Amino acid sequence: MCSLVENLLMLARVDAGQVEVNRTPVSLRSLVDECWKPHAGTAAARGIELRNTVPDDMVATTDREKLRVVIGNLLSNAAEYTANGGWVAISAPAGALLDVADSGPPIPPEHLDKIFDRMWRADDSRTATGIHCGIGLALARSLAATLGLTLSASSHPDGSVHFVVSTATT
Repeated sequence: MCSLVENLLMLARVDAGQVEVNRTPVSLRSLVDECWKPHAGTAAARGIELRNTVPDDMVATTDREKLRVVIGNLLSNAAEYTANGGWVAISAPAGALLDVADSGPPIPPEHLDKIFDRMWRADDSRTATGIHCGIGLALARSLAATLGLTLSASSHPDGSVHFVVSTATT
């Protein structure tokens, strides 16, 4: 409940333009590792393998704490919704800051536009344990925009789901 309230307050602050951005150099690989730690035990118990291929020397100049919330929400969802025995892969592909992918199950195409809506959930397509409330992806996308980034999602033919954080284009 506390996490829900904190997320709602942060989302309200972002909406009101009351979020200050403090840019500093951030090591992306170590931030991803830090964000994965709270989910590592749950993922390991379900046989989910983490593949972090973000280069050790990759640095972004951004607000570390706000990017931590974005990455943390993506990894929380990946640890929760990835099928048992699957994988979560974080990479830094050309043209993007990060790609957070999981082995699926896929998100149906008709749901991809809705997953970033507040309080929207598609329980029939991705089974959850009930700890998610439909705010995380809305908050992640709003914070990404505040940082000058975009957050998009896609399902691939192999069943994998990709959340890509990129530099916003104007």
